[in-house]
Formats: sequence, C-alpha cells, structure tokens
Amino acid sequence: MNTATMYKPMTITLINKPMNITTTSKPTNKPIANKPNQYSLLLSAKEAQVYLGLTRSMIYSLAKTEDLPTIKIGGRVFFPREGLRTWVNDNIGKEILK
Repeated sequence: MNTATMYKPMTITLINKPMNITTTSKPTNKPIANKPNQYSLLLSAKEAQVYLGLTRSMIYSLAKTEDLPTIKIGGRVFFPREGLRTWVNDNIGKEILK
C-alpha cells in the first residue's frame, strides 16, 4: 500500500483558526511509556508509581516494609495489580508512612 494514501492530511479548527496536520508516524498499539498497560497483571515500580499516584521512593519504602505486595522475578521487583487494589482498599482511613 502506498504510504501517501495511508497518511492523509487533516484539517483541525481550534478557536476558529484552521491548522493543517499531516501524520508522519505509523499508528501503534504499544502502551504509552510510564502508563500502566491495562492488561498487565504485574506492574514495574514506575508503573505502580503512576497507578497509585505515589512517588517512587514511597513505592520502594512500602515494598521494603512489606506493606505493599510484591513479587520478585530475576532480581526485579514487580507489583501485582490486584494486590495493589486490595492493599488500597484495606488501608482506607489509615495513616501510611508516618
């Protein structure tokens, strides 16, 4: 298929000012970087940070004290999505990391 026919220019009007935009990259189904994939059962520390809305140091502090559920695979620490959800529900109204 000819790439000129795959990517057609679009006209977008913002506040009554037309803009011409031509797409230059191919669409992908890859998850956005640092945004947890909605289908992943295990999250990296960075994904858990985004998922919970906490800082990375808070994630590791909670994992170190074993408050936050973790799974170690090959030296890497992962956080089970359902475990994080359960942990949040179990700690509603409690003070964490005083």
